[in-house]
Amino acid sequence: MTGTDNGVRAARTPDPLPELTAAVSKDGYLLPHHRSFSSIYNMASKLYSYRWDEAYRQGREQAQAMRRDPYFRSLLQERLKPLARWPIDIKLVDEKQANDETEAIRNILLAIHGKTKRHKQQRYYLGNAIWYGRYGSQHTIEKRPVGGFMRWCTPKHSPINGDKIQLDWDGTYGVMINGTFQKDYPDVRIGDASAPVMMLSRPDVRQRFIIHEYDLEDADYWEADMAGRVGGIGLRDYCYWGWWLRDELISWIFSFMEKVGSMGILCFYYQAGNAEGKARAEKSAREVGNGNALSIPVPQGDPRVGSVELIPANVTGAQFLVDAITQWFERHIERLIVGQSMSGGADNDSGLGGTGRAEFAKDTKFQLLASDADDLAETVTADWLMPMQRLNNLGWGKYEFRFDLRVP
Repeated sequence: MTGTDNGVRAARTPDPLPELTAAVSKDGYLLPHHRSFSSIYNMASKLYSYRWDEAYRQGREQAQAMRRDPYFRSLLQERLKPLARWPIDIKLVDEKQANDETEAIRNILLAIHGKTKRHKQQRYYLGNAIWYGRYGSQHTIEKRPVGGFMRWCTPKHSPINGDKIQLDWDGTYGVMINGTFQKDYPDVRIGDASAPVMMLSRPDVRQRFIIHEYDLEDADYWEADMAGRVGGIGLRDYCYWGWWLRDELISWIFSFMEKVGSMGILCFYYQAGNAEGKARAEKSAREVGNGNALSIPVPQGDPRVGSVELIPANVTGAQFLVDAITQWFERHIERLIVGQSMSGGADNDSGLGGTGRAEFAKDTKFQLLASDADDLAETVTADWLMPMQRLNNLGWGKYEFRFDLRVP
């Protein structure tokens, strides 16, 4: 192979590892990811299992319960809201190429972005990849007047739940659909959730979707059902067992309170063998109404016959459970999600202002938020900005979507 590229001589060497060509995957990897596990799921459809996430692996109801827990929702809001609040911009990657034409293209791209209704809300819900590991948005592609010309824009969009987004062995994403409509789409496969998956394999289909990923992580060799986490894993996975134990402790507390109430246990004493006294004591216990009363027989001559005694509840055990929930489980979960615990007032006797510890916590949280913004900007650049630039034939300069990250 001869010739030059910008004055640099092209490679003369043959393709590397020609004897292993059959092993190379469609996306170019010598060791395709699905081959690195003790077993392989879905040989026919070539889709990773939908159980890539620990919460979903334990049960769909468990995963949904975590999502609807207001404690997690409050923490996630601290991570997601800045994605909708920070100003955005579109920049030319190589500033050496800047000229009047590239600046005009930049302004057109910004105007096209401005045609997207509720684009702040779109950035907000795409941030839910932090929780699920992946999250999506689909948009319409329609012509709108921009800069005196009709240009392709994305005026409407709607969210796609992260658990609907599946991944095939070559890294192509798909979205679960109702089986009634699978004949309407060109590439539909059936995964191990027994649900049809519309694959985003065609470029004209893929350009209508934004798929945002969070952490990319490989699964253990012996956990082939979790291999799909290579396409994005979220904080739900890391929080699951802490949430499960926290939930168990909360149920123990309420079970204890149900048994003893806020007062304790009322004991109605009656003389053993006295049927009339027993009936009166049982009737009085039933009338207490909360189940925290007992009728207790005592020997003849016992001074407690006919009396009522309140045995106060010992809340020491319950308080220990409360402390375990708040000081261990919730504190560690909060550190994981927002990077510090001062947002909720923990470890903050003197307030946020002025102390070195508070400043450190503030900086830690900002680094998390900035990382979220950088990741989302990269996704929007690849899945929205570049397709819009191609569709509208706006030159060959490389542009990128950016957030104006301002330290709070």
